[in-house]
Amino acid sequence: MSESILRAVFTKFDEDKSGQLSPDELAQGLYELGIDIDDAEFDAMMTAADADGSGEVDLGEFMAWAGSGGAVAAKLSAQLATADAADLQGDGPPAWTQRPMAAAAAAPALAAAAPRAAVAPVAKAAAGVEPRAYIAQTVYAVLMQAIKEVDKHRPADPALWLADYLTDSTKVEAPAADVDRTVPMITYVHNSVTPLLKSCLVLLWQQQPAHPLAFVAEQLRAASSSARS
Repeated sequence: MSESILRAVFTKFDEDKSGQLSPDELAQGLYELGIDIDDAEFDAMMTAADADGSGEVDLGEFMAWAGSGGAVAAKLSAQLATADAADLQGDGPPAWTQRPMAAAAAAPALAAAAPRAAVAPVAKAAAGVEPRAYIAQTVYAVLMQAIKEVDKHRPADPALWLADYLTDSTKVEAPAADVDRTVPMITYVHNSVTPLLKSCLVLLWQQQPAHPLAFVAEQLRAASSSARS
């Protein structure tokens, strides 16, 4: 990976622009790039990347870690090699680093106060469109924001909470004061919603419904109902 690409990735991951990546920022950035890792991999990555033991990763540490050849670094390298390949200009950064986090350029525009699932029907993907591109064009932006919100709230029933979030923005309130924050974001998301969302996205790609967000919400509600019965 070139230095310019790594700098662009670091800048994009660094949401608070502190010049340091917190564990949550690093976990969220990797997740949004489609890199799914377990707790052990994440802990090993943080140990390797945080050379000075500060609890955060600066640019120099990030670049050294990315070139280390470790398991997660290799996944990042492979993902960046394919991410937005058509938009790469020479040695420049991939196009996704030029967009706000969790906001794919081709995702449907959604009014802040309107139900998220009530968007115009989406046509079936043209022949040859890859699943990742289809998902980016339909649900990616909203799902990434939904994942951030469900982590903030950590509800008892994440599937039902996500379904409500996707269909009615007015139901989102401030997180409860007693939300358990002892479990890191990457662990909570991996254990509570990642497997379920992966299944929903497989079905979404296979069926390509007219209203993708409403379809995902339906699947989440069905999963919630099944788990309770």
